[in-house]
Amino acid sequence: MRAWYAANRRHGVESSRAYRVENSDTISTARKASRRADPRREMLTNAKRRAARKGLPFALTLEDIRIPANCPVLGIPLEVCGKAFSDRSPSLDRLVPSLGYVPGNVEVISNRANLLKRDGSLEEVRAVLRYMKARCG
Repeated sequence: MRAWYAANRRHGVESSRAYRVENSDTISTARKASRRADPRREMLTNAKRRAARKGLPFALTLEDIRIPANCPVLGIPLEVCGKAFSDRSPSLDRLVPSLGYVPGNVEVISNRANLLKRDGSLEEVRAVLRYMKARCG
């Protein structure tokens, strides 16, 4: 089988591409159902991809990702959507960004909290807080 695949790789790639085009709705529905059933799997895959792209350590397993009912930062309920991310979507946060995706350095928070936190340091977040207090009361 491996020898056949090696000799016919182009055929396999073209066949897979044609299948995806013809069955895009079915594939999309299956992916949405999979995300709803266990969003940790996609979070793990995406984190591994980001770690490789950024040259960060990666040593997580599915068991390292725990999705709480509410965001520990904002207290809002976390909701898994089948399509696009929302403010309430669970998001994997690196507590210390430079340490990468390793056990003890990640926590699931809301997408909104993660967007607010982004990659700013504690001092930068405090500076934003001081600015907002001074300008907005």
